[in-house]
Amino acid sequence: MFMSHKSKVLHHPTRMEGAATHAVAIPALCLVLFLMNQATAGTVLHYEFEEGPPNQQANLVLDSGPNGITGTALQVGTATRPIYRDLLSTGLQLDFFGNGTASPSSASYVEVIDPGVSPLDLTGPLTVEAIIRPAEIRQQAIVRKKGGLAGSGYWLSMHDDGHVSLRMQDDLTGAYGSSVLQPDTTYHVAGTWDGTTIRIYVNHQIDGTFAYNGALIANDDKLGIGAILRNTGTVGQGFAGLIDSVRISDQALSPSEFLGVPEPSSLLLATLGVLSLVGAGRRRAKDRLPHARGNLT
Repeated sequence: MFMSHKSKVLHHPTRMEGAATHAVAIPALCLVLFLMNQATAGTVLHYEFEEGPPNQQANLVLDSGPNGITGTALQVGTATRPIYRDLLSTGLQLDFFGNGTASPSSASYVEVIDPGVSPLDLTGPLTVEAIIRPAEIRQQAIVRKKGGLAGSGYWLSMHDDGHVSLRMQDDLTGAYGSSVLQPDTTYHVAGTWDGTTIRIYVNHQIDGTFAYNGALIANDDKLGIGAILRNTGTVGQGFAGLIDSVRISDQALSPSEFLGVPEPSSLLLATLGVLSLVGAGRRRAKDRLPHARGNLT
């Protein structure tokens, strides 16, 4: 009787804790699915720059998005190819070396070939975003797939005054940010277009808008990261500094869906919801435990 009484008392908390575990598992699964959705919704291309040997040695830049669009790290003139570093304590980044002139004597960049029909040939809503740490403030390209004088494509760039812009079609159609970026400072920058308004964001905060409900014309030009890659073969406006991640999406994402730490209204609330359910499950299990009688020692 002594042993069976003890076994009976110990059996119930195991069962109740199992119920609490199931109560926690469902919201935890929802959180995992939420994070997966954050990472993949509408993604056309995503370069995380986490390559290691042998891809690093082959100068390949791998796409973690669904289309598997591989880029190549290159240089022009006397510049070094983009170098993989770990300076932000977030994994690897690419270090670019450019002087920003219209036709630089040296620059490093990532080149993505457009074979003619490509997921990068966007004609509708889009998001272009990157995590950057500029070494200097001047006119320099971050991500560009923009055509010639006829006007086509999209272009996320930085300007001499430290502002960031997303332009489409031609140099006059775009949203310019109001924040002044500083050298040796890390920023998340993004430009979106939902078919009616172009928006620019700095660190997940709206920074500028421009009304545009016209067309977005695709082109077969190369996509350049860290430089303008003209269809004439010349390279310009080379970026100087670190780029930690680049993502292009075929949707106008909201700030809670951007790269980097999500807004409190999304991930934080989901996490708090899981934690509250964990606590509630444990309290229910504790409340239902039978009270032991007698001396069990």
